This record gives sequence, structure tokens and C-alpha cells, in this order.
Amino acid sequence: MSIQELAKLASLSPFYYQRLFHRLVKKTVNEYIKLRRMAKACERLLDKEQRILDIAIELGFATHENFTRTFKNTFGLTPEEYRKNPIVLNYMTKPELLLNYVLVDEGVPLVTEGIVIEIHREQVEQEVCYAGYLKKLKVQYGADLGTESGEDVLYTLWEKLHMQKEQSGILLPDAEEVGVVLESDEPGYYSYFAGTRWNGKDHEDLVSGRLMAMQKQAKKWVKENKVKCDNRYTVEVYPKDTMEQEYPEMYLLLPVVK
Repeated sequence: MSIQELAKLASLSPFYYQRLFHRLVKKTVNEYIKLRRMAKACERLLDKEQRILDIAIELGFATHENFTRTFKNTFGLTPEEYRKNPIVLNYMTKPELLLNYVLVDEGVPLVTEGIVIEIHREQVEQEVCYAGYLKKLKVQYGADLGTESGEDVLYTLWEKLHMQKEQSGILLPDAEEVGVVLESDEPGYYSYFAGTRWNGKDHEDLVSGRLMAMQKQAKKWVKENKVKCDNRYTVEVYPKDTMEQEYPEMYLLLPVVK
């Protein structure tokens, strides 16, 4: 569909439609369409029964060369290289625009498009020790999740932890897992810790788009209720066996300053 057709469906002028789209999605219409096509390409390329040319034509590309060039410009590797070594990639996800205009009340669940978001206050009284891996990242990396393309380095970090849990007798194999965002001494960077309790495919989906939605709502709730938080870190908690459940759970903990 053309921009004119899209604007007509929205009952807007093409000029205002494009301005509004960019304000909401942070991308131009054409850039968003291209990145969503690339996201679909990542899924299609995992099916080795499909020819790359057929995938290119299905996604609206006229030639194999045009598809290959666009894919490499987006992800830094060719479709052939990705199919041979299918690393986990960040790509443009469908944005939850409704969440920009709603506010979660404490203790009242918000249900929207497959996500249930709840905010509760809890006091942690017992000391808990976690072990895992720490990685320094650019602040922009966190801001770009779900909108920019490239290798998903956090997924690789979690995979490293899961492998260590299977092989090590120190990390509890069935214990809950945590993801912690920490301040860095180096400007423009932060540290991410992926860990599990210390003894003595669909985790990617849960900690990308859904985590970002939870963080947005939590920040809005904190601001609206004038709650003072320690902004040096946040903690993600993944309960035991949650990834094996039909509806996996996770908790985002924000430390409150008394």
C-alpha cells in the first residue's frame, strides 16, 4: 500500500500521517516497512526448505540481489550467512502504541494485546546471592531494543548462563533467574547482569518487547505517584520453570528510597 492509501484509511492527510507516524513509532513509514520485512525474513530463513529467492519475492523484493543488500545493510551479514549460522538478532517489533496513553494503577492489572502488567510494592528482607555474567553495553543499545536491528548480545549472555547452569554444580539448575541493569562509571554505558541463585525460544520474546512495555509502565507509575526510586539499578526476576509454562511470568523490581 502507498502512503496515500494508508493516510486515507486513517482519515489524515499524507503529510500529517507521516509526521504522526514518525512521532509514535520513531521511524518513517518506509523505514518501518523495510525493518518489519527484515524481521519476517529472519523467521523465513530458518526454514531451509524455502529458497532465498522465494522468500525475497514473498516479502516484496524484485531480485535476490536487492534482498541480500537490504538484509546485509540491516543486520551486517547476508541471508546465506545467517541461514548457515542463525544467531539471534534484534529486529523491529510491532510497537504497543496503546501503552503510551494508559497508566497502570498499583494493584490493578493492565491487560493489553497478550500482556498483563501489574505493579506491587514488596519489601525484600532476606539476603539472596546470585551468580552469573556481567556485560557492559552502550546506553543506546537498551533504547534501541525492539526498534533497531543487529545481533542480540543479551540473548547470547543468557545462553551462556543457561549452558553454565547445566554444566556446573555451583549454580542451581532449577532456581529463579534475574536480570539486573547497573550504572557504569563510564559515561554512555551501563552494565547488564544475567544470573541465578548461588548454591551455598521463548526467553527472547519475554525480555524484549514485553520487558520494554513493563519498564515504560513502571516509570510512568513512579512519576505519577511521586515515588522516589534508586535509579542506579533495576532487577528482573524470572520464577522457577516459568519458561516451561504456557503463560510465562517475570517481575521487574524497582528499588524504592525511603
